[in-house]
Amino acid sequence: MGFYRHYQAWTQQRHHRVWDHNPKLAGRDLAKSLGIPVPALHGLANGPEGVARIMSGVSGAFVLKPNQGSTTRGVQPLRRDGDGFRSLWTGEVDTAEGWAARMHEHCTRDKSGHSDSARRPWLVEQCITGPDGSAADDIRVYAIRGTVAWVHRSRRQGRLARYYANWTRDGEALPMGQVDYSTKLPGRDPADLPRPVWFRDNIDAAERVARDTGADFLRVDFYEDAESHYFGELTPCPGPLNRQLIRFGKELDAAMAEMWG
Repeated sequence: MGFYRHYQAWTQQRHHRVWDHNPKLAGRDLAKSLGIPVPALHGLANGPEGVARIMSGVSGAFVLKPNQGSTTRGVQPLRRDGDGFRSLWTGEVDTAEGWAARMHEHCTRDKSGHSDSARRPWLVEQCITGPDGSAADDIRVYAIRGTVAWVHRSRRQGRLARYYANWTRDGEALPMGQVDYSTKLPGRDPADLPRPVWFRDNIDAAERVARDTGADFLRVDFYEDAESHYFGELTPCPGPLNRQLIRFGKELDAAMAEMWG
């Protein structure tokens, strides 16, 4: 495939400075320096006691996430529910101490050293929500050499299951066969999942980040609500551990290969 041939050649080069911005805190700092909105940060903690203490002082929806990690490792969006906190993904309720212990367990047992291992400190960050109070859709913007190639939007149904739609940089819906994220992410007609409200702002922000880092390939994640869009994170990996989980149709693959030059 054209895209992955170019991508693998790039990743075989020496360590690129874009990785310095991959940790969540470093990515937030870069976004803020470029004038891109970021969710409010309620606090940081290295241990479960600190996480539980910060959680107890938050009234709205928030998300627990490790400073490093991917594939939602250690990530949990929550909202206060009586004396406990309810997961916005699964509906499960637990105490602040219970959720904090679970997050700590991710770091304690996950010492594989892989790039998607969950690593402290823990962020307690504002959770951007949709009109119905659920966690906002994931918006991923993929850029090649500073220019956006395509935009992805996915909506979760539970922790991992989700459906998605994709668009070109110009806002045209990509046919389902052009981007396939595997059977775990069943595609839907883009008419069922509207184009992001802050579509152009997401593209402009992603291209600013991509050009600032100088990365040949970059994925920049966003969330949005009615008021604004918000930076989520950045990564030079198209999918978990660089595995080729995204399959492209011939037309899009050829177009992206041409973007590499």
